[in-house]
Amino acid sequence: MPDWDVNYVAVLITTVAAMVIGFVWYLPAVAGKSWMAAIGKTEAELRAAGTPSVYIAAVILALVQMTVLAAVLGWAGAAGIRDGIIAGVLVWLLVFAAIAMNVLFEGRSKSLYWVYGGNSLVTFVIAGAVIGWWRAM
Repeated sequence: MPDWDVNYVAVLITTVAAMVIGFVWYLPAVAGKSWMAAIGKTEAELRAAGTPSVYIAAVILALVQMTVLAAVLGWAGAAGIRDGIIAGVLVWLLVFAAIAMNVLFEGRSKSLYWVYGGNSLVTFVIAGAVIGWWRAM
């Protein structure tokens, strides 16, 4: 098994980036209105549910995602922006498949595929590019 080769500075930077991307993605002017309609929630309901523990959990989960992505790049020996983007897309395909199965079996709106899938695609591509770039330095 290849070495665990993770640059934790890159992981922290991409974790912050993932949170910023999510914040922007779910703004009403971007995908927020579609998301709220698809899950049947209002802005007020979501604001009430947005407790500090939810945000702490989100940061921890993003940290796990970015650590795994960095490990995948390390195991693959990937370095550079192009390699990082390819790895990001491959990891995204796994994530998107899981999201799609959940949405399918929950009987939810198909627009959730694109809201969730689009956010994770942008996140993993940018994170992969950053981690790959960092590995090439």
